[in-house]
Formats: sequence, structure tokens, C-alpha cells
Amino acid sequence: MAPLFIRKSRRGDWDAIKEDTPADLTFPANVLSDILDSENEISVWEVSDPPKPEELDRIVAALHARNVNNLTDVTFRLISGWRVKTKLGLKMKTTVGLSLDSQLNNAGKHQVIEINSVGDAIELAKAFKGKDPIFYSRDQVMYAMAAALAYGRIQSDAIGPGLVKKLFDGRHIQLSLPQSQAATTT
Repeated sequence: MAPLFIRKSRRGDWDAIKEDTPADLTFPANVLSDILDSENEISVWEVSDPPKPEELDRIVAALHARNVNNLTDVTFRLISGWRVKTKLGLKMKTTVGLSLDSQLNNAGKHQVIEINSVGDAIELAKAFKGKDPIFYSRDQVMYAMAAALAYGRIQSDAIGPGLVKKLFDGRHIQLSLPQSQAATTT
């Protein structure tokens, strides 16, 4: 079975895209700008089929910008490796990821899909509509970030101090003293 690949969607009129949407000048440009990265490549992360919640939690926390002070809802788009390689005939290559989670970056789960034309980009965008998107609410994203910090997958200096405060204020993270110190302070 071909693996699934996931991509964080940031913007775009994805509701306007259907299997039969014409690949012409009326195709929503904001959808293309959502999938295209620099160098005409599209960054994706490998996940199991179906994706496991712990994989998604790890990725949703890791894909935020460095020194971010706020988290928002996240939408993931999914596509099968078979569809990318066989049906669309696009090349994929494994690269080191650039997420906040260095272990995830080096796990061999990050790939880029090479895009050679606007037609390739349009067909790939339509293919991302083949599977239902996965939505994370802001609260779920906050929980995933707190867990990533607690388990040391993301270092606290990689996120903004404002986010640490929001995680603390929202009770996503708590201050805990070792037992021996807690007894002497009371």
C-alpha cells in the first residue's frame, strides 16, 4: 500500500475545487499559492493510512513558524503516494524537514513533490481534494504544542514567549515543582 502524505493548508478557495474543475485561467490562484513552496516544490510529510492521531498531533505542532506567539485552527490536506507518482507521474524526493521538531525532521518522513508546470500544480491541487481534509481546532493545536514542549520534541526557545504565556494561561501547560522542593516551600 502506498503511503499517505499530508500538507498543512494555509489559505485558498478549496471549496471551489472539484475533480472536473477546468485546468485553465479560471483556476483559483490562491489554491496554487497554498500548495506551492519555493523552487517549484511542494513539501509533504508521510503519515500512516489512516493517519494516527499521535502522528497528526506531532506534525500540527511542528509545522508552526519559529518564534510564533499565537496558534490558530489548522487544516491538513492528504494525498496518496500512488496518486502522486503513478497517476500524476510526479517525482518525489526525501529531504530533511524544516519543522520545529528536529527528530521529525530527521525521521525520513519529509518529501518534496517536484512541479514542472502550472498544469502539474493544478492537477496536484485537484488531487489533494480526493481525500477529506483533517481539521484541528485552535484548542487541539494548543494541546499538541503543549505536549510537544512537555516531551521535549520542540524546545521552548523555538516559540515566542507570548505563546508560552497563552499555553500557561489556557492551562495547557502547568508549572510543577519536584516533590522535595514542593514540600519545603509550603
